[in-house]
This record gives sequence, structure tokens and C-alpha cells, in this order.
Amino acid sequence: MPTPAPETTKPKVPKLSKEEEALREKWARLLEMISKGRLDSLTIFWAREGSNLGGIDVPLPDFTGENRATLLQVATVAGHENVIKWLLEDAHADPTLEVPTRNAGENDDDDTGQKSDASDSPQPRIVGSRRTAYDLARTRGVRNVFRRCAATHPDWWDWLGAAHVPSILSPQMEEDQEEKKKARRKVLKERVREREAKEREKGGDEAMPEPVRQDVTTEPGNSGPRKLGGSAGGIDGISGLTPEMRARIERERRARAAEARIKATTKSISN
Repeated sequence: MPTPAPETTKPKVPKLSKEEEALREKWARLLEMISKGRLDSLTIFWAREGSNLGGIDVPLPDFTGENRATLLQVATVAGHENVIKWLLEDAHADPTLEVPTRNAGENDDDDTGQKSDASDSPQPRIVGSRRTAYDLARTRGVRNVFRRCAATHPDWWDWLGAAHVPSILSPQMEEDQEEKKKARRKVLKERVREREAKEREKGGDEAMPEPVRQDVTTEPGNSGPRKLGGSAGGIDGISGLTPEMRARIERERRARAAEARIKATTKSISN
């Protein structure tokens, strides 16, 4: 008779205390506000709960399931520039802290489903090399937040070294860049105008087709012009003529009509 298999017992999940449940709920709310870019709610929440959670650079608890070390790193992956700016300038988050490394063969989950902006992007990461929050940036706008803060507060952190920020971005530099963009746009507009002007000149040089003119002749005794092959005095008789020709024909028609009336009057008197 076969021996029955021993019953397997599932490991018991330790029951959380009310304090632990409340702590997890706070972290869940905090990470949601950061991931969704709710800055107003975030600042209010942090003013009330920040010190209780351990400060702005506290390592994220394992129970959050996050693969990032800090709130700044989470915000950088989420890509909300206003939140990142607040973390750097108001909360003084440390941009030099290292991003947790992955195990061999494990995929990075930096990809947020958005296409990365290739321009000014960080250099490709070497396997095993150290990364920071800046290295997680997906767009130029996010990277510029770090660069502006580095220009405004150069003494806060080792921006160009430990933080991996490649260069600063001062207001004067941005103004110069904008002036260059305006100059390029102006040159492009002038080139477009020149090309359009040349096309208009080229079109004006081409011979325009002569308007179709219909021969008009008058016959004695008729009261109006007569188009060859057409009806006399009708609209068709002057169709296709220039306004000057139509006016001349109209004057001749009125003169002949007046002459005919005078002849008729003279004939009736003589009779």
C-alpha cells in the first residue's frame, strides 16, 4: 500500500501591525504622487510626513518593490520635471547617490514605455559601471533640470563628477541658444521668401495665352453689332471681348439707334 505524501504547509505570512500597515500606505501614496507628477499634493504630504519617513534621501524600503534607491531616482524615471526640480532645489535631494545594480542577465527596467530623446543623452552604460539619477533621465528636458540646478548651485554637490552631470546650463547659455535658434529661423524664412519670389518671377515671364476674341462687324440698317456666324445684338455677340471693346460697341449701337430715330422722325414729317 503506497505511503501517503506528507502534507505541505505554506509558510505563514506574518501579520502586519497597524503601524506597519500605516507606514506601507504612506510609502504607497508617496510613490504614487511622484510617479504621477502631483507636486502640490507631494509638497503638502512631505511637509507633514517627510521626517517620519526618514528624510529625502532615505533608501526605499524593500516592501515598495522599487528597483531605485531614492525618491529622486524614482522621479527621474517617471520624467516629471517639476517634481525633479522640487526634489533637487527645495528638498535638496542628493544626485550623487548610486542606482542599485542589476544581477547578471537581469533586464533594466529604465524604459518607461516612452522613446528616449537621443540628443544630449548620456553615454551608453558600461556593464558594472556606477550610475546616478542623471543617468536614468529619458528626455532632454529632464537632463536640463539637473544641468540648471548645477549652474545655480554649483557648491551643493559634485555635479560634474559624482553626479555624472556632463555640463551646466545657465540662464545666459539658454538665452544664447534661443538667440541662435531665432537667427536660424530668420534665415530659413528669408530663404523661403526668396524662393517664392523667384517662382513668382519665373511664372510672370511665361507668355500668358491671348484672350479669345470674336470678330464683330456691323451692317447698315442693323441696330447693333453682329458677330460673324452669330445672332445680332445678343449677349453672345460681345461675349469674350475686353471691357474696352464692349464699351466702344455699346457707344456705336447707341449712336446708330439715335440716327435711326432721327431718320424716322424726318421721314414722318416729310410725309
